[in-house]
Amino acid sequence: MFPDLTFNSLEDVLKRKEEILQEVRMTREEFDLRADNYQLGPDESDAYFEMIGLDRFEEYFRGERTIG
Repeated sequence: MFPDLTFNSLEDVLKRKEEILQEVRMTREEFDLRADNYQLGPDESDAYFEMIGLDRFEEYFRGERTIG
């Protein structure tokens, strides 16, 4: 369901987020809007939940969140 990836840097996280947006062929704004309106297909929904996790990793790497 989710790729078995390791993120060691902010650059890794941002790269994966960009890959997801390319896979679903949407901008982040379109992706969020469709998710908010329950308009994502099964594969897009899986990608959206991965994106949410990546958002948290991004916040961690930027020092905006702590683990725990």
